[in-house]
Amino acid sequence: MEDRPKKSYNVGAEMVRQGLVPADSELNLDDMELIEALDLSPGLAYRPGINKAAAEAQRQRNIKNALLSGKSKKQSIKEADQAYNDARKLARKLYPNLS
Repeated sequence: MEDRPKKSYNVGAEMVRQGLVPADSELNLDDMELIEALDLSPGLAYRPGINKAAAEAQRQRNIKNALLSGKSKKQSIKEADQAYNDARKLARKLYPNLS
């Protein structure tokens, strides 16, 4: 029995599968690459839940980076929430049966 590659569920990999971005796009990541980049639990890899966890981790990074750049806490959270909501909307669009 041959080992098949595991299906990456992250948004970037799905965008490549659906032909929305080219295969050589920087968005085309294996789930484990995303896990490492965002310091997520390896147990999330190759599972649909990776996108919500990634969006939440990125939201926290966005808040921290905005604060470090001098933005107010209120503005930092507002911008991070908008990016989070956009990411979740895209994930739901790409994976309508998963939420």
